[in-house]
Amino acid sequence: MRRAEHYDVVVLGGGPAGCAAALSLADRGIERVLVVEASEYEAERVGESIPPDTRGLFSALGLLRGFVAEGHEPCLGSCSSWGSDELGYNDFVFNPHGHGWHLDRRRFDAWMADRVRAKRIELRTSCAFVDHRREDPHGIELGLRVGGHGGTSVRVRSHFVIDATGARARFARRCRARPRELDRLVVVWGYLEVPDETLVHIGRLTMLEAMEYGWWYLARLPRQRVAVALATSTAIHKARRFARAPGWLVALGETRYLLPTLLEAEARPIPGSLAVCTAPSFLLDPVVDVSPSPRWLAIGDSASGFDPISSQGIFKGLSDGLHGGRAVAAHLGGDSGALATHAARVRERFHGYVQQRAYFYGIEQRWAQAAFWRERVAASMRD
Repeated sequence: MRRAEHYDVVVLGGGPAGCAAALSLADRGIERVLVVEASEYEAERVGESIPPDTRGLFSALGLLRGFVAEGHEPCLGSCSSWGSDELGYNDFVFNPHGHGWHLDRRRFDAWMADRVRAKRIELRTSCAFVDHRREDPHGIELGLRVGGHGGTSVRVRSHFVIDATGARARFARRCRARPRELDRLVVVWGYLEVPDETLVHIGRLTMLEAMEYGWWYLARLPRQRVAVALATSTAIHKARRFARAPGWLVALGETRYLLPTLLEAEARPIPGSLAVCTAPSFLLDPVVDVSPSPRWLAIGDSASGFDPISSQGIFKGLSDGLHGGRAVAAHLGGDSGALATHAARVRERFHGYVQQRAYFYGIEQRWAQAAFWRERVAASMRD
């Protein structure tokens, strides 16, 4: 039998969090790192806004200049009909970090992977985690599958595992970690294309509009595209058939601000672009395990899930990757308290998020008795 390859750290998941962790580990002198990514970075993902202070994370990772050169769409702030029939504005004019960005997620994720490879860190795509075996106190054996279903099985060994596989937390949950879920939304999103001559009508502000059944989000993306998303509850999503284009477009036609903006810009839906995903708010318990074997840390959406209203998903992933990588490097270097300190930071951040979320949903009183808004307020009180 072929002998398993050996690494100091295996990072499961090659998204922003996993790539940031690999870069952080390399900066701390951890040389034998493997990043395992199930995709080939080919799938479209809903665009996401990142705030101006993400610059600090990019700088700490040595990526700021290269990221800026990628030319993602600037985000100058937001406007929203939330708690009022009128639009309110929150711009970044006076933010010391400058503007934020609307990301082309597919291109951004692939670029992060390229930065990992440029550091001579091994990154395997079309490679998925399958299982693990507890070995001696100094190692974990992982089973991987290369090339999708029916592909080749390989085994690797590692001193430590970082789970960056997203909300499913594939490794951590196999180790009996469980999410403490606060709430769950369904997000139905699609892309529209806009002629170059009318793109100016979209502007560079994120737009939010609350409705009785949920809320809408609009953001301008590169390549003359606009991302439009509807966040609602599972029950309302099923009842109104939002997963199908007719139901989604009828609801979009009910908006007071999004629809006129899209009509003025002559935006046209891109056929086949409508997609559905869930957005749970949760904290994984625990987020780290340093028992003799296995030893692991969950980061990004594996460790905690935020409501998309926070626009913190990518920022959270990059931050967890940066600081989680440093904590793992310190742990491997003999610092017995580094991972516990990082876990406490993740828990504290989640509780801060819950308070902010409760405040934000509490602002909207126009439909205080509607099911969607009652459920959001009730969920906040359960924390």
